[in-house]
Amino acid sequence: MASGRLVEAFLDGMRTHGYVEGRNFEIDYRWAEGHLKRISTLAEELIRSNPDLVLAGTVQAAVAASDATKTIPIVCPLLADPVQLGLIKSDARPGGNVTGLLLFVEGLPGKQLELVFDLIPGAHDDRTGDQSRQPQ
Repeated sequence: MASGRLVEAFLDGMRTHGYVEGRNFEIDYRWAEGHLKRISTLAEELIRSNPDLVLAGTVQAAVAASDATKTIPIVCPLLADPVQLGLIKSDARPGGNVTGLLLFVEGLPGKQLELVFDLIPGAHDDRTGDQSRQPQ
């Protein structure tokens, strides 16, 4: 079960930092078991238990948790389209109670390529043969 391996990896990481489930923290698990229609109900149930933090394993779970609370912090390890989904206001200034790692930031690959051209004299795009800088 993939989710079981992810939970075990998470718990291993927590142990690495000195946190042990049942000693330093408690986890109240909720599983939709592939039934996406259950996610909202599970999120609402979880929020009623007043957790200190929600770790949402999927973007759908983060959306459901965000719909259920605007005050309890929500962490989603792999966010996708958080602005479009209303989870954050913008990539630069997310605001709100949702955080996580973005899978893709619009415009970032182009900016990374510009940085390469700025840092490496004579670098060029093999697709076009264009050079970013002419040798001096």
